[in-house]
Amino acid sequence: MTHGPAEPPAGADRPDAWPFVITRTASHDFQVVVGPRFLAETRTHGLLASVAGGEVSDDGAYLREYRDRGGRSLWLLYRVVYLTGADVGRDVEYVRNHGRRTPLMEGVVRRDRPRTGEATRELFHLVHGLCADVVKDFYDADSDTFGVHPADEIEVPEEGAPLRCVIQDTYHSQRSIEAALPGRRRPSGDRRVLAGPVGGPAAVSVPPDRGRDAASGGYHAGAGRQGSPDPGRQGPLGRGSPRSTGGSGDHGDVGGGRSEPAGGRLVDRPWGIVCALTATVLILSVALLVVLLSSV
Repeated sequence: MTHGPAEPPAGADRPDAWPFVITRTASHDFQVVVGPRFLAETRTHGLLASVAGGEVSDDGAYLREYRDRGGRSLWLLYRVVYLTGADVGRDVEYVRNHGRRTPLMEGVVRRDRPRTGEATRELFHLVHGLCADVVKDFYDADSDTFGVHPADEIEVPEEGAPLRCVIQDTYHSQRSIEAALPGRRRPSGDRRVLAGPVGGPAAVSVPPDRGRDAASGGYHAGAGRQGSPDPGRQGPLGRGSPRSTGGSGDHGDVGGGRSEPAGGRLVDRPWGIVCALTATVLILSVALLVVLLSSV
């Protein structure tokens, strides 16, 4: 459990929040479907997929801090539920992938730490409703070229039925989100438009050297338009089930609870392969020598 800043008092000002949603389609893996405009416009929305994860629960929520290398923080208040047939216009109770029900992560991003009491059914119903059309379009498209839809600020309901809120460990990143934070200059580059019901169309600046979003990921959410996770690692949900709350890693743009060298597994590196082949040759040579000596 994290030991970050103290929870703000109930009477404190309530900053705006930005909704986000992460899920998958029948054929394509998890990705960020809806994200805060300031993250979408700088193509750093992948940090959401790296941070969000947990057990599916109808009466529980999670609060987790994302902290970059400069000490700048974002807070994610979210829940993990199952994607239903009604969510995507299908005549089934739950949407399934290879027989397993499909998780859906939905919640809000805050610049300041929210109170755990803000994790209410009303908040998540609000987010669910605002993002419903985008989620259905995403599922119907069933394509890895479906871009993240930028969302503007919403007001968090002041009252509602509270959910049990689990505070997860701080997610430490080796990257910087300074350029993404509201009020900062956006990077120059190609102009792309990601339009959608949530927040309307947005002109997106994409640095020329980042034709793919190296910042995004998610349950293996790094596929396609959403970028790619670190070599040798599965996405936070692995292959179709929620990850544990203590997970870590750096999916494209961000790092997690504990950082991992960017090179991935040993065998993913050229010198690792050379070492492995050398060791194999030595073992075979010793075995051959033993056979020759035993036959003398």
